[in-house]
Amino acid sequence: MHSLLDAGLVDEVRLLVCPAARGTGTRIFEDRHDLGLVEATGFDNGVALLRYDIKNRS
Repeated sequence: MHSLLDAGLVDEVRLLVCPAARGTGTRIFEDRHDLGLVEATGFDNGVALLRYDIKNRS
């Protein structure tokens, strides 16, 4: 995934975030500053759908 983002081949990123899946682990976007939140949708079960746009694409 990191190589696809670095190569500019990704238009947007969509994540389903589950509040029970937290803790320590590998951060997938630790130093990414080119992601802009476009939409956030919460569901009754606590899950959130986050949609990010890629800023500063060449």
